Amino acid sequence: MRKITSMLAVLAALIMAADAQAQQRPPPIDYYVSDASFRAARLSPDGRYVAAIRTTAEGDTLLRFDWRARQAVGLQQVQRGEARNGIDWVEWKSNERLVLSVSTTRPFTARDVRSAHIRSQEEVLITVSRVIAINASDGGNLSAMFEGQSQNLAYRGASTRLRHRLPDDPDHVLLAAYGPNGYGVYRGNVNTGRAERIAEGGWDGAGWGIDGPGNVVIRYEAMRGDAGYRIFRRAPGARDWIHFADFRGGEQVNNPDFDVVGPGPGPGLVWIYARPEGRDTSGLYLFNTATGQYGDVQYEHARADFRGDVWATRNYDRMLAACVRYQRRECRYFDEDVGRHMRAVDGFFGGRADVTLVDMSADQNVWLLNVQGPSTPPAYFIYDRANRAVEPVSPIRPFTEEQLHPMQVLTYAGRDGSELWGYVTTPRTAPAAGAPMVVFVHGGPEARDHYGFDREVQFYASRGYVVFQPQFRGSGELGTQFAQAGRGQWGRRMQDDVTDGVRHLINSGAVDPNRICIVGHSYGGYAAMAGAALTPELYRCVIAINGVYDLREFLRTNAIERDRRSASTDYWRNSIGTDRAELEAVSPRMQAASIRAPVLLIAGEQDWVVPVRQAQLMRDALQGAGKDFRYIEVEREGHSWYWWRIDARTRLFRETERFLATHLAAPAQ
Repeated sequence: MRKITSMLAVLAALIMAADAQAQQRPPPIDYYVSDASFRAARLSPDGRYVAAIRTTAEGDTLLRFDWRARQAVGLQQVQRGEARNGIDWVEWKSNERLVLSVSTTRPFTARDVRSAHIRSQEEVLITVSRVIAINASDGGNLSAMFEGQSQNLAYRGASTRLRHRLPDDPDHVLLAAYGPNGYGVYRGNVNTGRAERIAEGGWDGAGWGIDGPGNVVIRYEAMRGDAGYRIFRRAPGARDWIHFADFRGGEQVNNPDFDVVGPGPGPGLVWIYARPEGRDTSGLYLFNTATGQYGDVQYEHARADFRGDVWATRNYDRMLAACVRYQRRECRYFDEDVGRHMRAVDGFFGGRADVTLVDMSADQNVWLLNVQGPSTPPAYFIYDRANRAVEPVSPIRPFTEEQLHPMQVLTYAGRDGSELWGYVTTPRTAPAAGAPMVVFVHGGPEARDHYGFDREVQFYASRGYVVFQPQFRGSGELGTQFAQAGRGQWGRRMQDDVTDGVRHLINSGAVDPNRICIVGHSYGGYAAMAGAALTPELYRCVIAINGVYDLREFLRTNAIERDRRSASTDYWRNSIGTDRAELEAVSPRMQAASIRAPVLLIAGEQDWVVPVRQAQLMRDALQGAGKDFRYIEVEREGHSWYWWRIDARTRLFRETERFLATHLAAPAQ
């Protein structure tokens, strides 16, 4: 086995080599729209095998891979078909048994599922997932959880979900499912599939927290009227629940103050992230459900929220590391020996990639790693701790390092003097000055971009465009003050932060001021269209996908669907604002006459986040103002293109590629 210091050839051998001519061409669209070809990998307790899902156009295959012998065995296969069947994930229950989730889509109407989005007899597709167990040796002895107990599930669309592996119990796992009395926790037998209810949450039940030994000690309850979440605790063995916290729905979803990260090291202990009163960023705490005490903060970053990125031992008895993402990923190692090895592995990959500890053997000598970066192809590796050796397992996507493009952090000053930053991805073939640029604005708005491999960013860069991703005020995961600085600032401060970054790049000479297109999904779709309407001189073209374009109409629709007194309605009013004149002034639909740039407007027909009517209203406004636009409404698809059918994703990227090439082409000499 080769040592970590001498494995310079591993990455080159990782992915199937392409010929020299192919390397000169950008990768085909299929590379960007297809699902990961090798995913959800997990390591067996003895460290000998990796279980993972191999995905092709035909469907999913569950593999058991002997990483030393380099031999793979197919255990189960699921054909995709029209129902979009698939394998979601896999876990090792023991060296002998695997637990996995299989999903399918089924048509439902309002009679089947209570949802504000399903009207009368309208038929929509909903994903249903079920947990099964199989032999790790041959895929045999298949046992579906709730085998022969379908009466214990509330309705035919009820999914079953794994909640705890119970590593010290050889025969059982804990599951969550909607049963006859609402959302419950069940102890499922991995050999027979029989399930026994051990906790009930009622029809308002929304989630659970479970300690290391498997006691159900935290319960989430949804408040009526979409008002938020009520959270309860109890000591191990106790019957009664103690109410200890309420969280407003919109805030908890968009800028959460509390969530269970995972089982703690003993009875009644769970790891959580929380934002206690007076703290700007959320941190990692060990919570005692018997006393309600948070304990001392275990990890906290001054400028970024902790969001549950932790590494623990297989039986949850020790926390090994906690990580947070600011501009790059930063980790605190509670086990310094683990830290020493991880820093060595990070150095092996040149410090250009994020290295994540996915799983480790029971003796902690074999580690399964996920490695990815802007210019490092996503892949799985084994780290042999005793021999300080790295071995490739499989690429996740079919890229070579030469086909990816580097990302850097750009800092710049806002017009009010604030320090702002974003990511800039530069094509390897980009000229030193005057390159065309795509301004890619994230959604949310209380979301953010991250350093690393991003399919859409890499796609734009592969076509020759510099990609700028601004982290404007109002973005999430960067502390409460930063998020709140964007409240009520749609089209104003948030948009100014994007504009100031674009002007900074123009003034630097790096990009051609006459070849800039602004692109975005969801809130990013709003920002793209607002950029065209409020700063029409800045952009040569616009691509807006599933965006909000009439702010008053969006607030009105949300209030009807969610209840005018709901926390969701309050959140969006706070986020967007309520002043009628101001809302009209920053709504692209109302400012369509100001738009100069050609527009590509795309919407999913079954978008339950931003109603498709928003895109239809924008389309009509552009048409009425005599503007140059193309409108595409994608049938049977929702808000995020990641979950669209492959043919719909392919169409999205082809339309985008063609539109950018048309409007950002270099001027004739």
